[in-house]
Amino acid sequence: MRPARPSHATGVLAAAAILLGAPASRADDADAAPPSAPPSREAPFRGALPVDTRSYVATTTGYGGSGLGLGIGGRLGTTFSNGVTIAASATYQGWETGRLASNHSAFYGGAEAGYDVNLRYVVLRPYFAVGVAVTSTVGATDAELAVWGGLQTTYDLPRIPLFLALDLRLVSTAAAEDLTPAVFAGCGVRFGS
Repeated sequence: MRPARPSHATGVLAAAAILLGAPASRADDADAAPPSAPPSREAPFRGALPVDTRSYVATTTGYGGSGLGLGIGGRLGTTFSNGVTIAASATYQGWETGRLASNHSAFYGGAEAGYDVNLRYVVLRPYFAVGVAVTSTVGATDAELAVWGGLQTTYDLPRIPLFLALDLRLVSTAAAEDLTPAVFAGCGVRFGS
């Protein structure tokens, strides 16, 4: 007696199961090897991506509203394996159209804390900072509590420890009645292990 041949419908069902990723449900397909996944050039996303835990130093240049004008700054920090980052930063703002502003300038620096979210090609870092601001306006200089926070986005350059950064922030001092927006761009280097 000849063995029974699977029907055409059985073959169609098995092909559909393979294409949809479902296991074959027919008893005569139980002996078939499971299909292998097609090769992938990139690892599939399996939850949170690891963060870069090396320390970093960065410089920035940018512009702030409320008469602060052009500014320069720097940041030195590190990121822990859980994504929490701490840094010290300092910024001076007070240039207008290529000269030192005579009416308003500010220097603020302090401690920052944030959280790195690795999105494979860029890292988003919401952060908050507390420090001291020294502001100068038409002959008067004041030192006061300052707070600022924002979102920094970094892009690591391939195969070298350099990165590019874009920083959007809001700055306020104890005496200020409003938040001052600022945007900074810069670059930095990662070091350590």
